[in-house]
Amino acid sequence: MDTEGLDTRILTYVDFLDALVRVAANYPFGDHEEYQTMDQKLTYLVEKLKEKYGSLGKGFSNSQKTKDEELDFPCKMVVNDDSDMEGEYGEGEEEEY
Repeated sequence: MDTEGLDTRILTYVDFLDALVRVAANYPFGDHEEYQTMDQKLTYLVEKLKEKYGSLGKGFSNSQKTKDEELDFPCKMVVNDDSDMEGEYGEGEEEEY
């Protein structure tokens, strides 16, 4: 993969999820019974983030949509048109998307 054009300062989706889990695991919930499991802790954390930053979501989505339209990248999904399904995916194997 060509990573020359990628900004190394960008937090990837996986990195973001990892950060959420780390914060939830280390956040001082105290002895609150409602925050004993990781699911409960993550739910609390995500709700707090929604309260604070939820209004930014629509604007961000619109800006990304506009950026996608401006850049007009072609679809990168490759479909194997071989009728016998031989080749890259092996004989008789089907692609799943």
